[in-house]
Amino acid sequence: MILLFFFSVMLLLFFLEACIGRAFDLWPAYVHEILFSKPVTPESISALAAFMYGHDVPLGAACKTYIICNPDRNRHDLIPFAMGGYYANFYCRRHVHHIAQYHDVPTDLMMWVNGRDHYQLEPVLPNDQLTPPLDCRPLRHCQTASYAATVYSQIPLLCSVPAFDILRF
Repeated sequence: MILLFFFSVMLLLFFLEACIGRAFDLWPAYVHEILFSKPVTPESISALAAFMYGHDVPLGAACKTYIICNPDRNRHDLIPFAMGGYYANFYCRRHVHHIAQYHDVPTDLMMWVNGRDHYQLEPVLPNDQLTPPLDCRPLRHCQTASYAATVYSQIPLLCSVPAFDILRF
């Protein structure tokens, strides 16, 4: 029975790292700030949804990550609906270019989220960057040791939660 459990469950952190293509501490600082310290706002949910959608993270895993990490507990019940709205917006606006921007971790470039009928790996040109620009430095280069310690303290929790269970329908 233990062997069956081992092969049927993938832990959330490892699943996210597989989708995004790099280790958790190489993700951009703006994502860590949204996950761990910023209050839940439409702007923060939009930026996180663009990042997760751009890396093909399923909506359920993205919501679960945000709910586990974000300290704004009063708004956790809204996160699946709000993030789901952004995912639906990205997916259903099939003919639209340049819906949102996100930092693509494997290429280390800002990319556009485009409608599904358009090429998805389109870099953002320097004159089209958001104002103010997003902080895309990885956590490993974070200047505040206490902030990095706060983020690193959440890693065991993300490693103990299953991303999904393939035996559950």
